[in-house]
Amino acid sequence: MVTHVASIILENLLNLSTKRITFCQLLLFLLTLLMSGFALADANWLKVNISGANKKLTNNINAHLGTLPDSDVQRRAFLFTVEDNTQDALESMGYYHGIADIDINETESGPWELNLNITPGDPVVIQWVDINFTGDMLQDDMFALWLNTLKIKTRRHLKSWGLRFN
Repeated sequence: MVTHVASIILENLLNLSTKRITFCQLLLFLLTLLMSGFALADANWLKVNISGANKKLTNNINAHLGTLPDSDVQRRAFLFTVEDNTQDALESMGYYHGIADIDINETESGPWELNLNITPGDPVVIQWVDINFTGDMLQDDMFALWLNTLKIKTRRHLKSWGLRFN
């Protein structure tokens, strides 16, 4: 598509009645060619399809997967981390028992296709919260300030609030 547009622009430049190409016209043509290379680079290595997740979870998975690769080496590294990044995305939204079925279709030409079929399952819900602190930390103003900012509440999804549960 973009290459076709570039060829049309070049054809129009060559058919000018004055046969003079202005600097702006040449610059426009070169920018079009440059951008077509970027557009093709984005599409040539990997296409990601996510099914089974709502829009919010899909956006979170895409964010955890990161930027799509633009070389063979980057594609291999991207695919190596798909499972961990997808699981991190699920857990950060409270889905600690989610399942990601990963299918990769390799092609000789064109982008490979990564299909993620997500079964999020039920989110982990906090039934009750009982945290007890003792000692000098109770006299620390910074600790009291931090403690008052915690957003852990009952009957809510367990998400990553900067806490680690080991």
